[in-house]
Amino acid sequence: MKIRITRVDIDRNDGSITLEQCGFKVGDIVEVGGFFRDGSYCVLAIRNTEEIRIGDNIGVNHDECEVVEE
Repeated sequence: MKIRITRVDIDRNDGSITLEQCGFKVGDIVEVGGFFRDGSYCVLAIRNTEEIRIGDNIGVNHDECEVVEE
């Protein structure tokens, strides 16, 4: 399954970092590798940032993306 990132600035106020801080940009298309227990998609980071390295597991919530390929 592939998803397109549609929001990168959602702050959940739970100590997690935003997708923007993980290096994602609106329009990025990434392969879903699985799901976390909370139902969010598990994807791999595609850019290095201060907090994240390429290949790290990242959770993407359903309100931050759209499915582009099943």
